[in-house]
Amino acid sequence: VSCSDDNESLAARVNGEDITIEEFETNLESMKAQFAAQGQSVPDEELASFKVNVLDNLIRTRIFLDYAEEHEYTLSDDEIDVEIQTIQSQCESKEAFLAVLEQQGFTEKTLRKEIEKGMTIERMLEAEVIAKIVISPDEVETFYNENQQYFARPESVSARHILVMASPEASDDDHEKALAKTK
Repeated sequence: VSCSDDNESLAARVNGEDITIEEFETNLESMKAQFAAQGQSVPDEELASFKVNVLDNLIRTRIFLDYAEEHEYTLSDDEIDVEIQTIQSQCESKEAFLAVLEQQGFTEKTLRKEIEKGMTIERMLEAEVIAKIVISPDEVETFYNENQQYFARPESVSARHILVMASPEASDDDHEKALAKTK
């Protein structure tokens, strides 16, 4: 991984592959659009840090994808289609889906590419990292015993409804007393 000083159109080079300024800026704007779609913005004082995070993410993604390609982690078009359909089904119509995509800085083509990248990385990490994690029952117990402060909850009671019955023949004073018991 290197950052380029000699080529103004280059943001970084990963394993001999370029990440262009244009690719970086497209990702930056897409991330800003996603924040905006959630009612958030990136404050000016945090913009430099945000840019570093976007570039780090591009570099990390490129490294993971290179590894996944080298080790032949691939997806079928059908797998990607199913994921797109799942996302699309959360919208009322195709038009609403396209509007959400546009609002978040995506087209159908760029969404498909991002889903493919994400699912490929997820598949690779599942096989190369997560599947190899083994935690014994003794390790779980030791962790629990050493970290009980994270598991302790004070005793509490919660109620959604409190039903206080008073006879229909009860006086107004009896009804008031019953109501006072709920407070």
